[in-house]
This record gives sequence, structure tokens and C-alpha cells, in this order.
Amino acid sequence: MNDHSVPWLRNDSGHLRLWAHRGSHHEGGPLENTFGAFVLALVEGADGIELDVHLSADGVPLVFHDETTRRLAADGTDWVVANEPADRLMSLPLRGGHTIPTLDQVLELVDDAVPVNVEIKDADALPAVLEVLRRRPGARILLSSFAVDAMEVARHAAPHLPRALLVDRLPEGAFEPALDRLAAATWHPCGALLTPARIAQCQQRGVQIHVWTVNDPTEALRLAALGVDGIFTDRAGTMRRALGR
Repeated sequence: MNDHSVPWLRNDSGHLRLWAHRGSHHEGGPLENTFGAFVLALVEGADGIELDVHLSADGVPLVFHDETTRRLAADGTDWVVANEPADRLMSLPLRGGHTIPTLDQVLELVDDAVPVNVEIKDADALPAVLEVLRRRPGARILLSSFAVDAMEVARHAAPHLPRALLVDRLPEGAFEPALDRLAAATWHPCGALLTPARIAQCQQRGVQIHVWTVNDPTEALRLAALGVDGIFTDRAGTMRRALGR
């Protein structure tokens, strides 16, 4: 599956697509991957929302980036997310008075206002994530994971859901085989992996390129000039204004 078979992935406007990376968040504002960050992303007019999913000990997909709670917990509580039940994790106070939501709750909040890129942090979470998504057939979902094997499983288990090739390194000669292995609709590289040859390969295949994580408008403009289709940014509103949108 590529973007030609996923109408909502097409970028007919020609604008650089702005994904709110873990929602819109910043120092003094909402905390990443929380209801506040996702509401702000919608208010700021983000073109899509990116979020991260870990599985709790009792099998609930939770929207949280780290493997442990230490960095974001208000009091530094250091729990391993995979070892704790969802109710306990969701009752843990995070910095700024936020809490951990479930994937189902965030999708209910977004209500298909914009596409959602669900990044699966642990391959073991894939079946539970797909079950949540099965109950929301109208949601515009893009799946991604650094666990490429999980995305290959998703290709066969849920072929209707577009998938991204998400990587932070690419051995020589591995790029096109990886795209083919996933039948990827998009490629999500860090900027260091972009080369004219890889951009051309994506364009020839109808594979969009969305780069992470870009908070500098000058860099965003440079990427747009190279033919990149979108970026992941922590501050969607600031980026929209800087790009004159």
C-alpha cells in the first residue's frame, strides 16, 4: 500500500504537512503525549498528530513515550510501564498536573479531526493496538515503529492501515528492500538520512517523506525545497506561523 491508495495521505495543497510530535508541547505549556498537548495541536491547526504507545502489564495501550515514568512523573516515580497495570499508571500525577491517557481515549478526543500517526514503541503492543483501531474503522491512522518486524506483521494483519518505514539508521543497500518489505506509504527518517537518491526513490514509488523532529523554520524550509512532504514538530502553531500558513 502506498499513498496512491490512501486518499487522505495525499498532499494536494503542496504545503509541508505539519505533524504535532507527541502533540504540541513546550516548556511552560502542555506536557507531551497528554490531552493538553493534543488539544493544543488541534487548536493550532496541526495537519496531523503523532503519539507513542506502550502496553501496560494488563494489556492496555497507553499513550506514553518512555519505557519508565521517571522523566515525566511529578515526583520522579520510576515505574516500568510494561510492569504496571493501566489503572495505576493512569492515576500517576505527571508534571504540570497531567496524566497518562489510553490510546482509545486520545482517539476519542481527536474524533478523526486530523490523521493520527500511532508509533508503537514495543512490538508486543501491536495486537492490542490493532484491536483498538478495529473499533474505530473511520479513523485516519498511520502506523509506525522502529520495530520493523512489527510493521511487517501489521502489513498482513491489517493491510488497510498505511505503514511508515521509521528508521534512525540505514545500512548501504537496505533502503529499497525495507520500503518493499513493508509496502510503506511513508518514510520517516531523521534529517541525516536524507540523500537526493533516497528522495528520488521515494518520489518514484509514491512514498511520502516526513522528517523528525524539526523545530527550526529555516530547516523546515530547506527540507521543503528538497521535496520533503512533511515534518514532525513539537510546536505546530509556531511552525505554521513561521511558514506563513
